[in-house]
Amino acid sequence: MSEGSQPSRSEESPSREPQKIERSRLYPQIFAIRDINSYRSDCQFYEIKNVEIRRDVIINAAYCKILNRYLTIYEAIYCIKYWDRCPYRAVHNVIKRSSSP
Repeated sequence: MSEGSQPSRSEESPSREPQKIERSRLYPQIFAIRDINSYRSDCQFYEIKNVEIRRDVIINAAYCKILNRYLTIYEAIYCIKYWDRCPYRAVHNVIKRSSSP
């Protein structure tokens, strides 16, 4: 990066690799994750995404691939602590097995 230039959005990302920034209308008080290291989960269907909620306002938000939606910080806590007992994972595994040839 040259001196005096501003970092790109991917360089402002909390992780080292560039992440895609999605756009969504989320209420930051219930969706914004400030410390992503304390919101890590072992669930393969859970991820933290960079989300642009307004022009030039980007937050980190938890996302569930099974539900196909963003999780509130309160829901994300359950995904972190009890991911192995998640009822959505169980339903997803049953559907996946029944649709296999």
